Amino acid sequence: MENDAGYVPRNFLTILLQVNSYEELNALLRKACLADVHRHVRGKEASVAELWEDEKSQFLLLPHKDYPACVTYPIRPNAYSQVELDTNRYSVPVEHRNSALALQAFPFLLKILFGEQVIAEHPRCFGREQDILEALHYLPLLEQRPGAFEHAKPIRNWRKHWPRDYERLLHELREHFPEGRGVREFIAILRLHQDHPVKLVEQL
Repeated sequence: MENDAGYVPRNFLTILLQVNSYEELNALLRKACLADVHRHVRGKEASVAELWEDEKSQFLLLPHKDYPACVTYPIRPNAYSQVELDTNRYSVPVEHRNSALALQAFPFLLKILFGEQVIAEHPRCFGREQDILEALHYLPLLEQRPGAFEHAKPIRNWRKHWPRDYERLLHELREHFPEGRGVREFIAILRLHQDHPVKLVEQL
């Protein structure tokens, strides 16, 4: 499209990238950068790669310890064992629901620390008023209150995705151990996910 002066904006026909995630976008940008290393900048005899090697020689050494590219907040969980950032709520293990914690907000990741120990990690949510819950954080509490198992939101979300064998196992344990013991036995199995890979637990 031309304006009244007949000028066509240079970026008018630029194709906008369509990607499904920031990871995919970063991979495309890296690929484009690597493909560009043999280009010669106008007025320079050396290629981009050669100029880059020359520039690297001027850099300072990296520090011995990685700099955490995040913003850190002192924080305390609410009554539901959640911490809040930008209106979104993220779960923490129930054993730390009364603890003074630190939240590290990275661009795409949140880390929640008790002292120097990372006790929870979540992908950062860019929506509003969302609950980002890890069911494993609530298992100790549900062991004490097996009657709440069916209605607990983290468990309901997990059940949408876990293997069908889990439902069969839960049913059999309830049949053999009524009055809440079957649920407790099942929760003990679920807690294996805290220390073992998913595929290994599913094979048990």
